[in-house]
Amino acid sequence: PHLQTAKPGEKLKAVVRVNNTSAQNQTVTVSVRGRGVVNDAAHTLTALAGTSKEQAFELKLSEGARPGRHVFEVCTSDSSGVEG
Repeated sequence: PHLQTAKPGEKLKAVVRVNNTSAQNQTVTVSVRGRGVVNDAAHTLTALAGTSKEQAFELKLSEGARPGRHVFEVCTSDSSGVEG
């Protein structure tokens, strides 16, 4: 798990990294379902064969977010299906 502290309206920062150890290019889509606490987000990365690709992104915490710990599901999908 990745923990961050934020107040309503502030942004949370995250980094997605794809490590491609295969001999073919790999495209992965990472989706976050914010459930009204943060904005929904989807990011697509393509890592060339044998390389890694990294992308930073931000999620804005809703102005109406209640105090406490919130968990966000992160799903990945690629040519072999969906995981997470």
